[in-house]
Amino acid sequence: GRNRTEAPIFFNGIPESVSTRWPSAYICDLQRNFTTTGGMEAHGGLVGFQWKPYYNEFNNENSLQGFRDLGSDLSSSKSSPHGPIRVIWQTRNPIDRKLSNMRHKKSSITLSPHCAVDDEACIQKHEESSSEKMEFVTGNDLLHWLKTDKKHYEMVTKRFDSMNISYVHVSYDVLYVSENDEDGVNEWKKIFDFLGRGPGTGEELTMEEVRRNFGMAKTSSKTHEDIMANYDDVKATLEGTEFAHYLN
Repeated sequence: GRNRTEAPIFFNGIPESVSTRWPSAYICDLQRNFTTTGGMEAHGGLVGFQWKPYYNEFNNENSLQGFRDLGSDLSSSKSSPHGPIRVIWQTRNPIDRKLSNMRHKKSSITLSPHCAVDDEACIQKHEESSSEKMEFVTGNDLLHWLKTDKKHYEMVTKRFDSMNISYVHVSYDVLYVSENDEDGVNEWKKIFDFLGRGPGTGEELTMEEVRRNFGMAKTSSKTHEDIMANYDDVKATLEGTEFAHYLN
């Protein structure tokens, strides 16, 4: 499901005939569809889907079956019908994630989640929506929310490890918005090395090359101080805590 509302609909709607192996079945369908349309070659022979592990459906039986399938010997084997399934677990600075969600809810115009690099109209809408500062949560409410987010992170990690799922954890912030190109390159190489694709050991990779292949545009370059109307209050709440580094 794309959001918390759609997640229950998705999991409860999985046909019983594929409920114990729906990730594998989904990958096979994607492979057949892309092969039929000639898309597999264009995508480097890789296909995949996004799964957001919302808490409200994390322990749904079909969700659990999906995790079991991803951790099964068949799913991780090169000899499986669809080839090995690899999980790339991408997380984002929770403050940036919440600010993005707030901006979409607050906007008086309909904003698409992302903009294609050549979609000037979409990019303009995002820029207009970020012109006004927003009040961010502070005090105990902010600390409670960040602690809950940390627990969710730990819960996902525990699920992956307990079910023997092959995964690599990467940071959205380092991949896409880091000002340190060396860190960015190393984060992308983690993915390529994990998949066994892309530039190998000793081959040069630059963030300039990576950015040239971005399909989506960067729609926000402002600091938290530029976005938050109550930045000083947020900073005061986080100072001296384990979450202080989230604020830029």
